[in-house]
Amino acid sequence: MVVIMNTKLEQDENEKWLGMGNQELLDSFSSYAAMKARHSYGPQGHRGMSVLIFESSAMGFLEAERLHNHFQEQGKDRDAWDRGAVRFCPGGKRQLYGYMAQKQDLDHFNRHCNESSMILSEGLRHTDKGNRSLRQRSKTQHEQHKEEMDSQEQFFIDQLEAIEMIQEERKKEKAHVSAGRDRRQREEEFEKFTKSQQKEMEKYVSEKEKLEQTYEDKKISIRQRRFEEDVQLEKDFNEALNQLMDKYMPHRYAEEGSSSSQ
Repeated sequence: MVVIMNTKLEQDENEKWLGMGNQELLDSFSSYAAMKARHSYGPQGHRGMSVLIFESSAMGFLEAERLHNHFQEQGKDRDAWDRGAVRFCPGGKRQLYGYMAQKQDLDHFNRHCNESSMILSEGLRHTDKGNRSLRQRSKTQHEQHKEEMDSQEQFFIDQLEAIEMIQEERKKEKAHVSAGRDRRQREEEFEKFTKSQQKEMEKYVSEKEKLEQTYEDKKISIRQRRFEEDVQLEKDFNEALNQLMDKYMPHRYAEEGSSSSQ
């Protein structure tokens, strides 16, 4: 999260302070991929303190750090704000200040809010929401798939039940119809038809089991691939972070100072 200061604008007719809206603040920093904006309010209205909330991931942290560095390079960071910030640019445009949020900033942000842990847990709630959404979509797709398969299976079951009913009728007819060549031929044809239907059902069950197995295998493969990609992403980030830390370690400045003195 990045704290944005000086977002208070003007007072209304009740002498309550008004400030920037959520979308207005997001639009002001649209190139930094923030997910949400929140503002601090007190008894007098908008307190002029806001936060931009980024994705709870390595990429979200890098985006927040990039915005923090932007303010630092412009001389509009925490130190500049604490020293007594110039609140308006030449021409009357409001000057915003920003810096990476720390715990004391969030305590100050939530001073007049009953839910003191709301902002601290925002990133985690977003991640949980995304996971729940993914699980819900997966569950919905599985239920749709199961419903289609159950419908097809019910069709075959209804056919078999119809065949069984016909067989029962045939048995009843045997008690009233004399044996003959025509009857025997009809029975043979019906028996052949019944066997054919049973084979079709067996083929359907076999192919259905193969299809379900393939479906499960693909799901496992996708999960494994996603896990490996997450691990690789984390590994790449850690390597890049280590290189960055090594680049700016104090010993480098000590070595460079020693070399120049020689």
